[in-house]
Amino acid sequence: MKIFAFLILVLFADFAMGNDIRMSFAAKLTKGESHLVITDFADADDFYVGVKACTGAQVIFKNPMLPNSLRVIIGAPKTNTAQLWNAVKILLVDSGEVVLDCNEMKYFWMNKANGVLTVGRGLQSGTDIILQYSLPDGFIWGDIFFVQFGEDEAEFEKQVKAPYFLITYLNHLTLSVYHVQSSTEFSAGSTQTFTTAQFQRG
Repeated sequence: MKIFAFLILVLFADFAMGNDIRMSFAAKLTKGESHLVITDFADADDFYVGVKACTGAQVIFKNPMLPNSLRVIIGAPKTNTAQLWNAVKILLVDSGEVVLDCNEMKYFWMNKANGVLTVGRGLQSGTDIILQYSLPDGFIWGDIFFVQFGEDEAEFEKQVKAPYFLITYLNHLTLSVYHVQSSTEFSAGSTQTFTTAQFQRG
């Protein structure tokens, strides 16, 4: 019975962390390479990215209206600062602060609420702001690309959804917990099980 109670506490603790930003590997790119980002958060005001590189990483927001497209440069080659460029590669604003470390994954958030693009460090939107710029009317995230134009390799992470837990009773004495990627996988009948644990009730 103690094991069962402990399991319930662990599950509640995990659910309580549901608002945490979860990041996962997206791509490893060399100079000139790009990666189209598939995200579940295209309609959200916040976009999160992790970057491990020396210089030259960028996030491109390609809008259906090309003039609305923007590039967030993370670690500009000559300055290692954060910069915002427009669709024709004109510099709009520079952070004036070094933002990357060759040996450490650095995280950034971007927010497009209230007609302003705001960029900051970390995984908590609204904190440690390094860039702000008024957005063109009708701006959306659009197609999102990770690009590396620095000399060294760049590793990118993107935000992912929190996992779901499926709990089933196999019989009166055994409880099984399945850790699956999404609820839609289960409902479609093609659930992929990542972790399976059985606990005896005492």
